[in-house]
Amino acid sequence: MNNHHPNRALPVEELQARRLKAGRLFARGKTAYYIEKKFGVSSTTAREWRGRWNNGTLWAEKQGRISKLTDAQKKRLSSCILKGPEAAGYKTQLWTLERITALIRKTERVLYRPRSVWHLMHNLGFSCQKPSRRAKERNEKAIAEWRKTTWPKLLKRGLS
Repeated sequence: MNNHHPNRALPVEELQARRLKAGRLFARGKTAYYIEKKFGVSSTTAREWRGRWNNGTLWAEKQGRISKLTDAQKKRLSSCILKGPEAAGYKTQLWTLERITALIRKTERVLYRPRSVWHLMHNLGFSCQKPSRRAKERNEKAIAEWRKTTWPKLLKRGLS
């Protein structure tokens, strides 16, 4: 079953298989018009496939733009992000798209816009996270002590 969205390009493997089937049909003498009707492609595409088949370049190519960052740069960026914003010189533990954009510009010397960084982060396996809200003045030791001493007394009284 093909659950692909009609406005999305097919995966490279499917494009490859479809073009190779068309190539076998060209080898048997079928016309571009026949290929057009058989595969549901435009006449321009069918003629382009025939020309590429004649040239021996029928292989499908990777879709989309080429990334501005190499795999090594992406790996370095991921490790910088995982170290946290404070390691990158920021005062708070919060990554924003603007901060990551600046980090890429500073460390990799590559310009991105924040909206493109969003897609890059998704491709690297990062997702949007909402930071937990805690007061800066929060005293973890006092909270633990309260839970240990005061809270049990309140539970015994039935005030919970």
